[in-house]
Amino acid sequence: MLSVMSDMEEEVTLLRGAMTVANEAIHSQFAVTRGDFMGADITLAQCGIDKINAAICTQIQVDLYHPDALVFSGTSGELLPNMGVGTVVSGDRFVENSKTLR
Repeated sequence: MLSVMSDMEEEVTLLRGAMTVANEAIHSQFAVTRGDFMGADITLAQCGIDKINAAICTQIQVDLYHPDALVFSGTSGELLPNMGVGTVVSGDRFVENSKTLR
């Protein structure tokens, strides 16, 4: 099973519209939809903006649904000027930025 998360309502709505929904549940404040997407068993959740929300929503899906993989569909801002809408980025590491932005 694949778990898919996004921070934006528009992306979740688009993906949900392409799913055959089996069930829906609310865990904490996160709505999780489970169903079939192009022959794959998936869960779909909107975590909202913020790394804490993403971490909590991820943990909920891991604990309750035991996915084989988790995909985050969303934005990372404009990493490079040549990256346009639809660019797929696959990270090989994560960095915590502790600087305060002003």
